[in-house]
Amino acid sequence: MNYELAKKLKDAGFPQETKAIGDKYFQKMGHPRMGIPLQWAVFTVIDPTINHPSLEETMIKIPTLSELIETMPLYGSLEFMRRKGGGWYVRDNTYTDGTQPTQSLSEGTTLEECVAKVFLTHFLYIIK
Repeated sequence: MNYELAKKLKDAGFPQETKAIGDKYFQKMGHPRMGIPLQWAVFTVIDPTINHPSLEETMIKIPTLSELIETMPLYGSLEFMRRKGGGWYVRDNTYTDGTQPTQSLSEGTTLEECVAKVFLTHFLYIIK
């Protein structure tokens, strides 16, 4: 997952509070006064007891596929996932009016990217 998609999830309210061993985050790193420009780097939590408030303000969680799927409501479903031509495709059914499902197709380079796009398209209201 790239920074832009993870940031959209965070801005939409995707849960950020989990800090367990193995969780991955984007974090701005660099030292401009020493000529090292600020850039987004991926880091993995190795000790969840270390907390630094100034760092946590800029941390952006990179959710796992399980976390993305578990956050979706029961009245939406992912029907299938398949790899085609080097990319992944996810079709989902969302019951917006209670009777007929609305179907959409998301594509991306990873399953996480596809499911994140489904989340952003259909399920934003469940966490607001």
